[in-house]
Amino acid sequence: MKKFIKENISIVLAIALPLILVAIFMASSLFSKVTVADPVHDFLIATDANNSENIAFTFNVVNDRLVITYNPPQKKNEQGYVAERLIPKLWRVNVPEMSLEEIGLAEPTNTKTTNITIEGITDITVRNIDPAPDGYTFLNDYYRSGNLMTELFASSRYDESSMAISKQNRILKFKLPGGNFRSYNASLIGWVTEKP
Repeated sequence: MKKFIKENISIVLAIALPLILVAIFMASSLFSKVTVADPVHDFLIATDANNSENIAFTFNVVNDRLVITYNPPQKKNEQGYVAERLIPKLWRVNVPEMSLEEIGLAEPTNTKTTNITIEGITDITVRNIDPAPDGYTFLNDYYRSGNLMTELFASSRYDESSMAISKQNRILKFKLPGGNFRSYNASLIGWVTEKP
């Protein structure tokens, strides 16, 4: 056996080194999971809420409270057209299980700009900071391809598009219903620092 290893050292190294690197990578990931505490703050995100001339709802954090503003449809311009109506979605991500809850937004029948009240959402403390008070950071459109090992030993990065929160190399991913495309236009609104 020793003779075989000496005569074929390059082949042995070619096989052994990738396995050693995989073991190191797995140990590092496991170490992060064990040593980094679970997140404690749920957070709010919005999708399809980019700057639009005709967006139905806007989200702002004012004095640590979420303000949801309803914007009525725009009037037609001189050519008789109205900009495409954009209806954003509001989500609460529950930690540490990373489960998603869509917050229902119904358009009022009035024609004036109005602030919307939703119990358990607009009456709780929301901090518009990043990272969160517990040290986690929101990652929009996260791919697992952040290092050489996942590039070498994982399937296509485009199959794993998702969002995540991260702290000290610990990454907790989540996906929105309806496909990965929603993650491209998602934005963090704030961290919930008070339970309803």
